[in-house]
Amino acid sequence: MMRIPVSAPGARLESGSTPVRAAVLKVMFLPLDIGERPVPPPVPAVPYAEPFLPARIAGRTGYLERPAALLAFRHRTEPGTRLTFGAPTPAAHPRPYDGPAGACASLWEVPGAGPVLVCEILSADPPGAVLTWHSDPLFDGAETGFRRTLDAFLAPFGITADASLVDLFPRLDTRLPDTEVYRPLAQVAVRTAPPLTDEPSIEGLVVEVAGDAREAARRLVDGPPAGVLAEAAARSCGRLQAWHRPAATDVAVRKDGRALLLDLGGGYVGADSRETLYHLIGWTGLRARLHADHRRLLTALRRHETLDPDEIRTALGDVARARVRLVELAVLSAEARPAHDDPKWVRTLLVASGAGEVTAARAAVEELCAAAERVLWQRLHLRSTRRSWWADPKAMAAAATWVVFVVAVTAFAASTQVLAGAAIVAVAAGAAMGFVESLERRRAPKRRRRDRR
Repeated sequence: MMRIPVSAPGARLESGSTPVRAAVLKVMFLPLDIGERPVPPPVPAVPYAEPFLPARIAGRTGYLERPAALLAFRHRTEPGTRLTFGAPTPAAHPRPYDGPAGACASLWEVPGAGPVLVCEILSADPPGAVLTWHSDPLFDGAETGFRRTLDAFLAPFGITADASLVDLFPRLDTRLPDTEVYRPLAQVAVRTAPPLTDEPSIEGLVVEVAGDAREAARRLVDGPPAGVLAEAAARSCGRLQAWHRPAATDVAVRKDGRALLLDLGGGYVGADSRETLYHLIGWTGLRARLHADHRRLLTALRRHETLDPDEIRTALGDVARARVRLVELAVLSAEARPAHDDPKWVRTLLVASGAGEVTAARAAVEELCAAAERVLWQRLHLRSTRRSWWADPKAMAAAATWVVFVVAVTAFAASTQVLAGAAIVAVAAGAAMGFVESLERRRAPKRRRRDRR
């Protein structure tokens, strides 16, 4: 199990000689490319998992996004440690956390966007341990990138990025009967679509929350954009990302909206801070689906000539679901920035930071949806009209009628018992084909209405 240092300089001793240190909460939101499924019924918050996300399930309704549902979680603490987390608040507000260090992994179902894995670590590490100006924890391809970051978040549970969801959540396959739950986590993570981003990356969000992160935020924002250090960092991690500090805050946000350093001591998160991270789950999942939809729709367009009618209908269903997600993204993107004590305030910061990239991605997916609908509907119409002779009930009925006539004439002329029996069989076949043709006439309007849907 992960060992978290608690005896570094700066710790204070209270009764019982237990070192008490200020904690930093490190969070990784990782959308997974697994098909969406019916959202399970909501579950109440899990108080003993404080300060992690299962204890922060939003209790209120009426938000713009559909609430994420908890599927599974795993929680561990480090006995013999004591940390405090959160800024001092009035007595009417939730009290800061005071307890052992620990880690939590939880799996959430975002309605319309599929599952999102959230890994959290509460430790005494200084702010800025994961988020630095010279590395990208989501970069797909560098030794200091995604795999190393995911390995660090999974280390408390004794697994790595090569483990599967079932390894992390035993018996999860009984609730999610999908073969994807057995694949390595590093493979089912949603990757950015090449036309939508400049560099290969993993879709997700990395957040650090600390009581005093002003110095760490300054290092991120003031990191050298050019020079020898910047060039060396770019060679080691693949790319450098610019950071900015929104006006009148001590929060540092990466320009693409995929990383955030949040300073609780600045007083920007008030009474509803328990729900702040919870409201980032849905946005992260919906944003990741833009890239998954782009890849899936482009594949359907490229393979449209080889798709059978059932596969075409499935692809049209993907188009419809992609359009719904585009509407939900548009609604969240247009949300006005609330007050600093609103739990949705942090989400609006991320939305504003990545607005340019998300807008371009939405336009690309919308164009693919329009093209896919035209091509797939045309292909479905051609498939329904280009039937073989043997599959056409009318042609089969005409052929059966001709056979009945020939056999009946021959049986009458030969007056043999064998041919007479054959004639009877042929007549029965003709009657059966006539019955099939009548059924086909009744089903044709229903099939056309179903194809339009």
